Amino acid sequence: MNIQFDLERSKRGFKPNYGVGVQYIDRRLVKLSDIIHEDKDKNTYQPRVFDAVRTDVKKLKDSISNRYDYKKPVMVCELGLDDKLYLKAGFNRRQCYEELNQPVVIVDVVQYDSPAESIAHGILSNEYHDIAEDNDDRDYAQALKQLIIKKCCERDDDAYLKDFLKKISPSKSPAQRTAIFKKFRKSFSSYDFVKDIDQTIANGILEDNDFPSQGYVLDLGQIGFARSDGDFGSKIKQMIDLYDKYQVPIQIFGFILNVDPARIKNQRKAWLKKYESTIHWIRQHLAEEYHDIFQFIGFLGQIKTKDTLNHGLSKEDVLVDVNGKSIG
Repeated sequence: MNIQFDLERSKRGFKPNYGVGVQYIDRRLVKLSDIIHEDKDKNTYQPRVFDAVRTDVKKLKDSISNRYDYKKPVMVCELGLDDKLYLKAGFNRRQCYEELNQPVVIVDVVQYDSPAESIAHGILSNEYHDIAEDNDDRDYAQALKQLIIKKCCERDDDAYLKDFLKKISPSKSPAQRTAIFKKFRKSFSSYDFVKDIDQTIANGILEDNDFPSQGYVLDLGQIGFARSDGDFGSKIKQMIDLYDKYQVPIQIFGFILNVDPARIKNQRKAWLKKYESTIHWIRQHLAEEYHDIFQFIGFLGQIKTKDTLNHGLSKEDVLVDVNGKSIG
């Protein structure tokens, strides 16, 4: 496909209208190959959780293939200090053009007053689109993490973070924003000496240290799962199916969401209490052959400093017991 875009018609159909903090430079035709959408390590610049959503790409391809709609948004690129174009909005659209072998595309070129405005625009550009799916809670939480990573604010500045969340989520109610913020805090502590772990990070830690995760690991010949909750009842069938197939014990690794350093021992005790309740249920309801197939290995270490001023806690190893003492 080779659409001959009408730049002036595009400006009339979808007028450039960016808010405070975004400086519009111009709308132009550029080679798709000139748009930078990932870093040298192939990490996407996409501000949302998913780089591309396949259902959205298909809808866009169908829409563009039938008839290009000049009333739809165009891709947005930031003009870097090196005069190169870095994609900020329109990642599904870029993927669509690539699959359609479209060599030249329309983009709006902008610059931002601050990194925070860049993050905000990346999320706000996806609100209320009729083709792309709107942002979900994970996207808003991801934006808050990026604020801290890019040093726009301190990680414990809840007032700033909540104000920013309100700015980027105009379609959400106060109650919904409260739920989003709680979800964000579960995997991103306000303490800089706490290792933030969610399910993806936990799986990565286990893999990097030659422990099994996400089920059966062929190279290890072991079964293992990382769990943020000692109640793993929803996974029992999957786990037992794996045991029946491979006949090796199921290793369970714990980690804590929303770590409170002053209470981490109690949080781990609460996790273990749920784990023990789950094992008790298994012994009451499942065949005897399954009673002892589960092995709790330990908790992933989540205190990453030796500073004794931090609640008297010392740096934890990869795997620790309920007291934070190294295992293995």
